[in-house]
Amino acid sequence: MKKLYFVETNGYNMIVSVDKDNDCRYLTETDEFPYMVNDTSEEKERKALDFLESVEDDSSWENDCNYEQIFEEFPVDIIAEIEKEL
Repeated sequence: MKKLYFVETNGYNMIVSVDKDNDCRYLTETDEFPYMVNDTSEEKERKALDFLESVEDDSSWENDCNYEQIFEEFPVDIIAEIEKEL
């Protein structure tokens, strides 16, 4: 099982997967990401959860940042999170 997070940064959105050892993979915003510019926080969370549920594999995502770099060094807002087998 991995935790998947949908996060907003001050420049873009991204998805982060975190395994039991806190190893991270991430995908920065692509055309497939949901459009959320004028959405309420509830609408953003619903769209983010739907998007996280659609993730099937994270093997092609970047893995050059660790948990602390992503969640503690950068200003990120977690919009949604789920646990999922990838």
